[in-house]
Amino acid sequence: MTEPTSDILFERRGAAGLVTLNRPQALNAVTLGMVRAFTRQLQEWRDDPSITRVVLTAAGGRAFSAGGDIRALYDAGMTGRHDEMLAFYGEEYVLNTIIKH
Repeated sequence: MTEPTSDILFERRGAAGLVTLNRPQALNAVTLGMVRAFTRQLQEWRDDPSITRVVLTAAGGRAFSAGGDIRALYDAGMTGRHDEMLAFYGEEYVLNTIIKH
C-alpha cells in the first residue's frame, strides 16, 4: 500500500479502486507527493487481478481538479528549486501514461 497522505485517498470497493483528490481548499490541485502516491497505487492495482476498474473523484464540490499545483511550481522556480519543478512534470507525465494504459 502507499504511504498515507490526506491529500489523496485510496480505497477498494469490490472490484474498484477508488481514488479521491482531497485538497478542496486548493481546488484539488495536484502536488508532487500526490503524483507519487497515485503512481504507486496504480502500479499496485495494475498487478492485482481483483481490481478491474479505477474510479477517480474529488472532494469539496467546487472543482474536480485545478490540475497541477501551479502556485507550488511557481514558488519552487522563484526560489531556484528547478529540480523539483522538473520532477513534477516528468513524474506527472509518467502518471498520465499509466492512466492511459
